[in-house]
Amino acid sequence: MKRVLSLIVLVMLSLFCAACARPQGYIDFPQPQDTHPAAEEPDTKPLRIAFASVMSPKETRQVYQQIVNYISQQENRPAILIQRRTYEELNTLLANGDADVAFSSTGAYAAYQGHEPIELLAMTDVAKFGSRLTCLQ
Repeated sequence: MKRVLSLIVLVMLSLFCAACARPQGYIDFPQPQDTHPAAEEPDTKPLRIAFASVMSPKETRQVYQQIVNYISQQENRPAILIQRRTYEELNTLLANGDADVAFSSTGAYAAYQGHEPIELLAMTDVAKFGSRLTCLQ
């Protein structure tokens, strides 16, 4: 029961934080996204980070954009965020080599059937006292 309650509180807190963020506007999925490539080093290939906005495209993108900005700063490398509607589309990106990194669900990871193998870097670990991120590398 405590595990279920902890999970509900975690989901509610995530939704609350996402709802408080500043709106970015309408997302038109069929239109290509503006990737804003970095002008500093034209020879540096940007890190392509993908995610699926299953719940709320606008709010989810805001949260992931902050993560991508942080990764770009830490790696001193341009990074772009690629947004898709479903985990199936996300797996297609990975299979075609159109994304370098993806935030995926356990089910989507298990269902991946691409030609290129993918490597799990980290996963959430729902422990007795709540969720935590476990790095596997």
